[in-house]
Amino acid sequence: MAGSSVTGPVSSEGALAVTVCHSLLTGPVSVRGSSGPVVMGDGSPVCGGSTFTGPLSLESNTGGVELTARAGDGAGSVTER
Repeated sequence: MAGSSVTGPVSSEGALAVTVCHSLLTGPVSVRGSSGPVVMGDGSPVCGGSTFTGPLSLESNTGGVELTARAGDGAGSVTER
């Protein structure tokens, strides 16, 4: 997802990879059990940080997680095993 504006819940479970760049997400965001990389902005001009205004949960993703957020006002949790 790049340059998007989403209102409402966004969830992913068991994906091969998840990428979110330069986006506005209003509502809960949950990414769980991805086997490849989870990139929520990498800080580069190509994939800058996003704005999260709801809870952000990243859990049990085995391919690594990278998070660069422009702003956020929701609760956040990252649990990686």
